[in-house]
Amino acid sequence: MRLSGRAEPNVFLTGATGVLGARILTDLLRDTDVNITCLVRASSITDAFCRLEKMLRVYDPDLTLADDLKCRVQPLIGDIAAAQFGLEKEDFFRLAAETEVVIHCAANTNLFGRLSTARAINVKGTHEVVNFTLATERRELLFVSTFTVMGDKTFDPDFTLREDDYDVGQEFPFMSYQQSKFEAEALVRQAGERGLNWQIVRPGQIFGDNTHGHYPQGETNVSGLFYDIFKTVIDTGVAFSSEVIFDVTPVDYVSKASIFFALKHRAFGETFHLTNPDERTYSEIIEMIRAYGYDIRFVSQDEYKVMLNERSLVAHGKEYRSATTQAFRCWFRHKSFDFSSSGRVDCSRARGILQRYEIHCKPVEDLIKVYLRRGIGSAHVPTLIQLDI
Repeated sequence: MRLSGRAEPNVFLTGATGVLGARILTDLLRDTDVNITCLVRASSITDAFCRLEKMLRVYDPDLTLADDLKCRVQPLIGDIAAAQFGLEKEDFFRLAAETEVVIHCAANTNLFGRLSTARAINVKGTHEVVNFTLATERRELLFVSTFTVMGDKTFDPDFTLREDDYDVGQEFPFMSYQQSKFEAEALVRQAGERGLNWQIVRPGQIFGDNTHGHYPQGETNVSGLFYDIFKTVIDTGVAFSSEVIFDVTPVDYVSKASIFFALKHRAFGETFHLTNPDERTYSEIIEMIRAYGYDIRFVSQDEYKVMLNERSLVAHGKEYRSATTQAFRCWFRHKSFDFSSSGRVDCSRARGILQRYEIHCKPVEDLIKVYLRRGIGSAHVPTLIQLDI
């Protein structure tokens, strides 16, 4: 769907060299006629263009949009957490005068970092973006948050995070990333009193696109943990049983929906959940993988903890180490992390709106097939002779 109608605005985009931001840039170039200014940390304009092109190639492998990148994208070298992005005052306000819509998706997404580190980008950076947006004429900001602002309610089976929820009494034990995004949302919401026309989208767990599985594996500092969980299960042949809702959301669904809300829907003061409406538990998803012939056995969560602690989770006769085993070993140290069951995330309002404009999210079973095919093609996961995908 190509967005058209009124004159296309000039867009200021943060996070264009990240997983989601690069896809938003790709879809803006492919589906709209907007001109885009991208805030990039780089040593020069040439370096900035190289970084943007590298990420564009992830989602557009043949670089069919290379000319659009050169003609319609202006890299801006700056630091999102610096006052006025580190720009000279006159440059800052000239940029604001030329900008009509801001899409802010730059973030530190490290799930295990310190709160102070997460705040430096996620809170301070959002503060600077809010101030910039308030200096533009239309004051329109789409802020990309996360469904994990539900904090410890993630593990409450009686809780559902609705799209108009914000502060529901959640706490953030050992959840620095999640807390920083919760605090960033507060800044955006409070700025509404100063005239900010804000919308917030809360994506789920972002995987590759729903057609080819394209995802910047190794191209960014994002670990790709959710992919690595599947790889770890396949390599070790062991998974623990869990009734936790395990969200699987393709990056292009999040991107297209974000662009739609930013450029067309413009429902200021509202929040939309961009999670997969096809809710599946972790155990159900592992069963989908097993159905393709992978030999995976289920153990209890307690038994899996023991295997991690005793270093008895193995592959090819050696202790298996991965981002997943490191993550679970860290999580299991905290009693507040129990993966037996979970809360839910309601996305019905966003889904109802997006369906009317033919923006759909594929069912999880279809996505797993795409991601396994992609993983096998890239040698990320082992293939099976009988696997027909």
